[in-house]
Amino acid sequence: MASPAPLSSFRGSKPVSGRRVLSELNSNVPSRNDLQEPYKVVSLEVPESAQAESSGDALVTAPDDKVVLSQSPSSVDSVALEEKPREEKPLLKPPEVVGDSCDAQGCGCADGAAEIDPEAWIGALDEESRDKELAWLAQLSQLQFRVLRMKGTEEIHTGEYCEHFEDGTYVCSGCALPLYDSTHKFRTGHGWPAFGDNLAGALARHGKRKVEITCAGCDGHIGHVFKSSRYPKPHHERHCSNSISLRFVPRPV
Repeated sequence: MASPAPLSSFRGSKPVSGRRVLSELNSNVPSRNDLQEPYKVVSLEVPESAQAESSGDALVTAPDDKVVLSQSPSSVDSVALEEKPREEKPLLKPPEVVGDSCDAQGCGCADGAAEIDPEAWIGALDEESRDKELAWLAQLSQLQFRVLRMKGTEEIHTGEYCEHFEDGTYVCSGCALPLYDSTHKFRTGHGWPAFGDNLAGALARHGKRKVEITCAGCDGHIGHVFKSSRYPKPHHERHCSNSISLRFVPRPV
């Protein structure tokens, strides 16, 4: 490997031209064949505004991830090759489709209720609400109470009615009010039962951006509603409902 040329001739108080540096060093700069990977020789530039240091040493830099050609006051004139690790760019995530996903990252149905003790939750309520919820706690299973009363969410792909398509009616598991007809149900891969409509007057809606649906009879939490042109007409909606909030009643033959 050829020895680097000194930069003494470039010392001074005037700006140093990148072309001049390359011209003077052209015969002594090591070739690609002389260098072992992963070093690479790249074009060198010196900004027109670059001024020589007070010591008279010239400074020439290349792109940060390639080669640095420099001379410092405390070292001999040299051409220094510096390898810097390449930074890996993170993979871009696909754009999120609003209202077309119902998981902890999509709709925000993260089940914070799972970490709260039901009795502690009831204890924080006002006296009238405490009496009502204590009655529900005695009537419902632990999971039913967490979802229906504490507005929790059952685990994805675990619900009894995810792939259930028999003929009949889905009623509230809390008060037995009819909520959906089986003809309202459609297949999705979202992990919770999906309905495109509900029986008239069966559900109440709360919120705007994230719409919660509750039973009109007992105010029990059923799930959330999302809109998309992919969903069935006429409403183009998907009711993302918890199986534990429902009970299926077969249609009489």
